[in-house]
Amino acid sequence: PFRAQFQLQQLILSTLRCSLLTVSQNLTGYLSDQLNQDAHYEELVTSGKLTEEEAELAASAKSDGDWDAILETLPRKVVLAILKYQSVTFCMRCMEQFLFAMTPTQAGRSSKHDTNHRFLDRLTKDAFSSALRKDARTDGNERYTVGRQMVKTSFYSNILPFLADYTVQQIILLGGYYMYYHKRKISGDGNTAAFSVLNGGMFFIIVQRSCELIVSRFACLSISSLGAGVGTFVWPGWGTTLGGQLGDGLTANFFDKEKDGKEADNSE
Repeated sequence: PFRAQFQLQQLILSTLRCSLLTVSQNLTGYLSDQLNQDAHYEELVTSGKLTEEEAELAASAKSDGDWDAILETLPRKVVLAILKYQSVTFCMRCMEQFLFAMTPTQAGRSSKHDTNHRFLDRLTKDAFSSALRKDARTDGNERYTVGRQMVKTSFYSNILPFLADYTVQQIILLGGYYMYYHKRKISGDGNTAAFSVLNGGMFFIIVQRSCELIVSRFACLSISSLGAGVGTFVWPGWGTTLGGQLGDGLTANFFDKEKDGKEADNSE
């Protein structure tokens, strides 16, 4: 149903899912940073720049500071993750309803009608169930062929979710720059030559960020589909889901690190 995501049970499940996922991501990031930090201080001790006691004190202070920062920002991140999930889901449901409205309800009158329904079925297919059905038809003896088929199936079935995610992120991007522009304008900078230059710079930055967003989401879609195919070869069903999520997560993490690196270089 169109409004199924707003039913109480679905709201509770989605809230728990987003909360646990956000907490686990932040905890994983914290532990990863701690390992890198320990390796860094060990190098300083080995090179003689710090004693062991100084390194332990510095590492403990930084660890406490990082943990306090996580606890301070975690509630806000959880709320934003829930809002984003609901927004993406609602946007995806709107796209599905639009496609259903544009597709004739009576199939079979012409080849065009049949083609439209087959394409709509591809876009709304459940990859988990599809992998189980394909594997059952072959009695589990053609996993490689089923895995190859699931790459294509997963790609089509994830177009709408990834397109919805891109749409929400694009709206957030444009909204953020508009708020920044409006804030600078009402602060009295609107009539200065520097503000005019700023407008031109903002336009190119928005175009650049938008292009980067398109590339990153398409890459996540492609790698996620490949991951689903590999996961199907190992374990049809759950392996399909886990492989797709892993491919999406690794690719998104790669682009996030690239973005953070560029921002760090620009700040320097």
